[in-house]
Amino acid sequence: MNMSYYADIFPTIVISVYVVSAYMIYFIKSKKIHLAETDRHRNGSFLLAGTIKLGFIWILSPIENFLKRNSIHPNTVTLFSIPLSLLAGVSAALGFISTAGWLLVATGMCDILDGRLARATGNHSSKGMALDSILDRYAEGFFFLGLAYYYKDHFLFFFVWFGLIGSFMVSYIRAKGESLGISITNGLMQR
Repeated sequence: MNMSYYADIFPTIVISVYVVSAYMIYFIKSKKIHLAETDRHRNGSFLLAGTIKLGFIWILSPIENFLKRNSIHPNTVTLFSIPLSLLAGVSAALGFISTAGWLLVATGMCDILDGRLARATGNHSSKGMALDSILDRYAEGFFFLGLAYYYKDHFLFFFVWFGLIGSFMVSYIRAKGESLGISITNGLMQR
């Protein structure tokens, strides 16, 4: 096996061990953990149980607390997702699919943290929400374009493009529904 295999698999092993360990600790301590009231009442979905969401929020809480303590603005976290998503796209294009996936997870963590940080610090605004939505589409686009490049000569290329279109359409449908006064919050997952 060549070094690129190890470079690709290393983040997967490290992050998987961390997440599994953190979830085990969370489930053992879950009765004693005090999450914000708004978090406690979060519902799950068909594919993602509420307990899993709460566990993930608990895993992210040290990062969230660090950002609050250091007065990091939510828009800074939002902007940080762009280089991460560019790296994810480049990693996918070069064939480091596992690394690309974990970088995409890190991008998603930024997306969760910027909103939580905005609400916790009172720095939420329409401009910030618009910036977040716009940069989320760019982040998805960078990743899917990298994946499309990697699969350019493979039948999976078409599935990647359907995924790209689908990810953009979900956001469009939700925005269109909201502009028409229709709340579209149901689905297999949050989006």
